[in-house]
Amino acid sequence: FGVSGQPLADTQVFSEYRLRDAVRGADLQLASGLRRQWTVAEGLGVSAGLERIQVLRGSSATATAATLGLDWTGDPLWRGSTRVEWRRSADLDGTAAVDERFDTTLWTAMLARKLDRDWTLLARHHLLHTDYRSRGDVLQNRTVAGLAWRDTDTNRGNALGKLEFKQESDASNAAVGTLKTRAVIASASGDWHPSRPWWLSGRVSAKWQRDRFEGATDARFHAQWLSGRLVHDLGKRWDVGLAAAAQIGQQGARQTAVGVELGYLLATNLWLSTGFNHTGFAADRDLAGYEYTQRGAYLRLRFKFDETLFQGADPSVNRSLPR
Repeated sequence: FGVSGQPLADTQVFSEYRLRDAVRGADLQLASGLRRQWTVAEGLGVSAGLERIQVLRGSSATATAATLGLDWTGDPLWRGSTRVEWRRSADLDGTAAVDERFDTTLWTAMLARKLDRDWTLLARHHLLHTDYRSRGDVLQNRTVAGLAWRDTDTNRGNALGKLEFKQESDASNAAVGTLKTRAVIASASGDWHPSRPWWLSGRVSAKWQRDRFEGATDARFHAQWLSGRLVHDLGKRWDVGLAAAAQIGQQGARQTAVGVELGYLLATNLWLSTGFNHTGFAADRDLAGYEYTQRGAYLRLRFKFDETLFQGADPSVNRSLPR
């Protein structure tokens, strides 16, 4: 909860109270700072922010954060953005550690290129680095390249192919040494709507991973994934589905999941589904995506949106508005 100041043109001064880690003791923090946006040229925007977090109650550390972002929308075929966030956390009093200060730097970048009416090329980068004063660093680095297809003429099908490189390194615990992970993940998923009541979706993926564990022990891992879902509309709001998935590991290891699902349309493009997997397993999240494969009952909430999500005030998009 909090109180924010009124925006001054494209500048916002804010001061707000934040309740953090309520389950473990309800830390109370006061965050204050400044956010500003500039339009440098048509289609080119710059954003910046500065924030100070002061702990009023609890065991969290005082922190200072700064952000800088750049967005490009000046060409109808290109979209791009990048953002850098830096955060410094102070030391905690009354703890056994000598120095718990650390700096965190997050860099994200996104680029999209429209190839034609149906095809779009996508790229995304994520780099998170934590620099501890009294112990080793932690690094997360992920790069994804993708190709998206959407049937704009009939709106019956869409597909997405991705190739991802993932690197993680953790040297924060000197007792176990530096832990490392390198992985390449290739995946393709798609949806097909052949007729009004029927929906089909599927996903295929593969992963090649190399790990370094405690004591400089190296290991390699590779696996494949195959899943599918068939859904039939029972009416305007109800649907029933059948889902199956298989994960194939090394030396012929195989795990499978089969289940049924009942869904209800709560609002436009928002579904609530309950399901039960007769057989199941704990899937590798890089392979499975958003599929739930553990045995037993589950709930699933889905929301479909596109580039018109935040254009509700535009009469050409929101047909309920007067024109």
